[in-house]
Amino acid sequence: MNAVEDGDPLIQRCLHNLALLRYKQCDYESTLEYLQIALDLEVVSSEREESFICSIYNWIGNVFLMRQNFDRALENYNEGLKHKSKIDSRDQLGEIKLYANIANVYTYQKRYELALEKHLECLAMKQEILQDFQHPMIAASYVHIGIVYTKLKRYQEAIDILEKALNIQCKVLGTDHLDVGVTLYNLGVAYDEQKNYDRASQYYLEAVENFPINHAYFKRVQVAMKEIENKTH
Repeated sequence: MNAVEDGDPLIQRCLHNLALLRYKQCDYESTLEYLQIALDLEVVSSEREESFICSIYNWIGNVFLMRQNFDRALENYNEGLKHKSKIDSRDQLGEIKLYANIANVYTYQKRYELALEKHLECLAMKQEILQDFQHPMIAASYVHIGIVYTKLKRYQEAIDILEKALNIQCKVLGTDHLDVGVTLYNLGVAYDEQKNYDRASQYYLEAVENFPINHAYFKRVQVAMKEIENKTH
């Protein structure tokens, strides 16, 4: 509490980190609480950083996206863009995350062609900045593009790009990472939509091992596996 009263800028970072921990635990109420306090402190700080404010708005948007409150998600992503910084490549990557998340909202809103356009733009920007096609952020773009391809019924293109993402993630992040689980799940969805239920089940079974039981994707995978069981019996 003394740190807050004294205006210690580290407190905002601590709150931000606590928020991300709560986010990973799917405790979205606490996530929002910590992020809002961090934001309130940062905007009046004498050492205010626009890129940090941008990050806070991005994570607030992510919480609303997980809650499927798309209007509030877009509101916060766009607010984050107002605080974007172009000082160095790290800040540019933060800006790209916001654009990518806006594209994710378009996906949830079933505006698939627009979502694909935005994700391809984000991928091109990442490749230009990172100069590393094995980077996890490149893999993340591949996953988002694969999801949209599946929605557009371009299943083989979805599978191909999701496999590229999976190869990068397993190599860089490790096979037990949450992002690997998400990619495995989306490969399962692509095969599921193709009515290749054996392959879909295989990927779902692999995916479920990567999530704690309270994670949103754990529940998604279980529902998908149950639906396959109903379709095939």
